[in-house]
Amino acid sequence: MNDKICQLESKLSAIDSDAIQQKVLTAIHSRVDVHFSKLLNASERTEETLNRTATLLKSFNTNNTNFQNSMMDRYQVLFDNVTTDVDDLLTRGRNLSSKIENNLIILKDDVDLRMQRVESSTNESVVKSLAYLETMTSELNSTLVDNIESLMIGLSMPEKCEKNTPIINHPNKTPYPVIYKSQILGVDSPILCDTVTEGGGWIVIQRRSTGDVDFYRDWDIYKRGFGNLDTDFWLGNENIHIITSSGEYELRVELRYQGQSKFAVYDRFSLAGESDNYRITLGKYSGTAGDSLTGHNGQQFSTYDRDNDNRSGENCAETYTGAWWYNNCHTSNLNGKWQAVDYKGLTWYSFTTGNPVSFSEMKIRRVK
Repeated sequence: MNDKICQLESKLSAIDSDAIQQKVLTAIHSRVDVHFSKLLNASERTEETLNRTATLLKSFNTNNTNFQNSMMDRYQVLFDNVTTDVDDLLTRGRNLSSKIENNLIILKDDVDLRMQRVESSTNESVVKSLAYLETMTSELNSTLVDNIESLMIGLSMPEKCEKNTPIINHPNKTPYPVIYKSQILGVDSPILCDTVTEGGGWIVIQRRSTGDVDFYRDWDIYKRGFGNLDTDFWLGNENIHIITSSGEYELRVELRYQGQSKFAVYDRFSLAGESDNYRITLGKYSGTAGDSLTGHNGQQFSTYDRDNDNRSGENCAETYTGAWWYNNCHTSNLNGKWQAVDYKGLTWYSFTTGNPVSFSEMKIRRVK
């Protein structure tokens, strides 16, 4: 009996041991599966991260290459522009040197001639000869200085008025540099070039700043132009027509009223020829002064002796003491009488209503 009990206990013990071992193995397998799953997920995430990193690196390399190419292109353009400017400056410098040399030769010939006169004046006293030499020397020095200053001014002035022209500290009394010989065929008048405003390149066609110049002029004078570049002037309808026929131009109007400065820009501007009475064509407006010129778009120019406005029985130029592209009659009148009120002065209705501005400047710049 005892033997059977022992055998039974032995079997039970074996069964319990197998069950425990099975549970342990199951638990171990379960934990291994969990860790393996975590490792697998981590591996997948690592692979995904590596793929994303590779994509980012590839994108960076592409962008970096594009950036380098873009920067190289920009620097190449800048270098080309600088090279062109330097070459142009060297050419103008050589021309200046040649002109100075020619002037010195002329002056030397003049000195030789005067010295011959001194040597031949045997009947004159020594005192008179010395006085003559002093006068001659002073005149020659003055002539030489004037010639060199004139040539240096010519060297410092731009040869054409275009956007991104270098800002120039010019020695003239004018507010901007002056181009004395325009490269635009048919324009013989000096041109005032604003090299400062919004990238520069603006040809000033009208300026009112002092009231020193009378703008109540006839048709022929407005055709040719009048005034002083250092104060008030009108460039001339024929010049404006020729310039705006050489390409596409924009117009900028700058105004000052009661201490405030505002502007109006029209992205297209041109004047027809005299056969069409210098008809104005304007593009889209932008700016701060308000649009007081679009109402004149498509109108012909009028003066007191040439009535081309749309008001019957009345000449707007006479009534409002100016010259303009009057319609019926105006919302702007920048060639009106200086400081006149009741719409007869330099008015810009959206800015001053019927009162005059204290400063106006109209300028055009080539866009194509």
